[in-house]
Amino acid sequence: MSTMYDALKRAESARRPEARAAGGSRDAGGPWIRGAVIVLGIIFLGLVGWNIFRAQIATEDRKAALARAEAARRTAAASPVPEAKAVDMARPAAVRYPPGTYTLEGIVNAGAGSMAVINGKILKLNETVEDMIVRSISAREVELSDAGGGRQVILKLQP
Repeated sequence: MSTMYDALKRAESARRPEARAAGGSRDAGGPWIRGAVIVLGIIFLGLVGWNIFRAQIATEDRKAALARAEAARRTAAASPVPEAKAVDMARPAAVRYPPGTYTLEGIVNAGAGSMAVINGKILKLNETVEDMIVRSISAREVELSDAGGGRQVILKLQP
């Protein structure tokens, strides 16, 4: 038996130098390939784990957002909403002007359609404010007079 064993050893040692020189060994580069496969497997498993973790976090965030929205809806439904009051934005709150006092608040020049704001009223030519009639509207002043023409007031726009 020892003769066979010795013969096999000699045959194998004779083959090895030839096989290594020819590059025909099965173990050539084996440890490097195994190491690369292991490293790539670890990287792959790490990426899969990271994506699962991110998906879980996103799901929890979505659930929390839905819970907040539901709580806000319940709170809004439980508390009555006050009704909105209609506000006339065209005119401010009424200001009381003493009788016989005229305040020129603005002028809109549009040729024949010019208008003046006097005591909070928008007036055109020949319209009245209290007992005075608008006789003329220019870029900086408005002329008022009474119906008989005896009394005349010129209002100038303040800069």
